[in-house]
Amino acid sequence: MAKNTVLAKPTDKSAHRPRAHGHRYADAIVDGIDVVAVGVRYDEDAPDTGDSLVVRLRPGRVDPVGGCGGVARAVVVVDGAPHVLVAEHRLVRLDGDRATVVRDDVVDLVVHGAGALTLDTAGTIATLGAATTVLGKVAGARHVASDGERVVVATEGAVVDVHGKRVVERAGSGVALAGDDVAVIDGKTLIVTRAGASKTFAVAHELHSVALFARHVFVGSRAAGLFVLVDGDDRVRPLRPSLRARSLRVVGGRLVVASDLLVATSDDGEDFVTRDLAGFVRLAEKHAYGPTTTSDAGARAEHER
Repeated sequence: MAKNTVLAKPTDKSAHRPRAHGHRYADAIVDGIDVVAVGVRYDEDAPDTGDSLVVRLRPGRVDPVGGCGGVARAVVVVDGAPHVLVAEHRLVRLDGDRATVVRDDVVDLVVHGAGALTLDTAGTIATLGAATTVLGKVAGARHVASDGERVVVATEGAVVDVHGKRVVERAGSGVALAGDDVAVIDGKTLIVTRAGASKTFAVAHELHSVALFARHVFVGSRAAGLFVLVDGDDRVRPLRPSLRARSLRVVGGRLVVASDLLVATSDDGEDFVTRDLAGFVRLAEKHAYGPTTTSDAGARAEHER
């Protein structure tokens, strides 16, 4: 491969032109004192095509962990190893220079206490790790959420527990919970259920992520930034327009935000420590990752630029 470029097939009779790469974060969590983020280097002409790199964000430095082919959606750390959910339901485990597909049927991946949960295409909710425990099975489940103890899943029509009992009579593109509180996003609508009573809030922008933290509800729009519904308020208000949250996680007592250009953490939901994309871009342009297979011990193909 040419330095920093991939040749694209021309659409006319002109000469080949270099295909441009774009970079963005996809998801982030905390692991101890570190922030672990997964980012994507994608083809700007085909944004669903690319490869993914996991990094540790530390004060003043960005360290590579490993990567794989495919566009990442989520990352967790289980048994000391990062696991990345990429397109087409592939769950990839990273062990240094080795990337191995451990599952090819995973729909959603979330942190669960000190471990993680998977939701598969059959609707099975299970722990991830050396000792796997099946928590339940819900037909038509699309998203899973955990507060470390309680688990719910979103189906096409409702949010239910792992036994299929209805918790909220509506579901959408994301769900979060903390104790008995459940928050659901559906387009430009936020539905919050507390003590069995639900309230609906309209937001001016499409919502893409949701989290319950410090008694407040945080929602992210990839177009308009981070919003908050403060406990007791009757409207959702803008909080950080620059944090156009692709994902929102609550891990280790911190709120973790991943937008295309920034990763941010907060201990209180008010003050945020942010890291930009520059360090990730420098590392991503030193590595390229080929197709990752279940049997390919050398799945990581590294090219020094």
